[in-house]
Amino acid sequence: MSQPSSLMQEWIAVSHQARHIRWPMLIQGMSQVDFFVMHQIYHHMHEHPEIPGIYASEIAARGHVSRAAVSRQLQQLENRGWIARCTDPNSKRNAFVYLTDEGNAVVQRQHKIGEEFFDRVFARVGEERMQEAMSLIREIISAMEAELQKNGKEKGECK
Repeated sequence: MSQPSSLMQEWIAVSHQARHIRWPMLIQGMSQVDFFVMHQIYHHMHEHPEIPGIYASEIAARGHVSRAAVSRQLQQLENRGWIARCTDPNSKRNAFVYLTDEGNAVVQRQHKIGEEFFDRVFARVGEERMQEAMSLIREIISAMEAELQKNGKEKGECK
């Protein structure tokens, strides 16, 4: 077996392991989908405080899922009192989704749990080694994206 093939198999195995970390053990009182949706809303609200919320279609695009799936999830979060909606004054057909005070508190609690978890992980591995690993992962991802883009151009993909 050639070196690149062996490395490829190891990369796939490590990537698979990372995807299967039991995050629900860390996320308390919500599903992974709840966590993703609420964090998308939270980050959007903090990145764009001048906008009253985020569109469901933007959450769907960020998660690469259907708008119908996001709509179902938003309904569940709304039923729990964690999110609310308001009509976009510039487009009566669209509604902004935003975190309620309770939803914001839930996200902040999750952030605190996550920060404490990663502080413990980083302490075990060492901050310098973590920085090196993250830098290397970014470099690998950048190289993968460049190769995929090059591959798409070689095959005559439309822009």
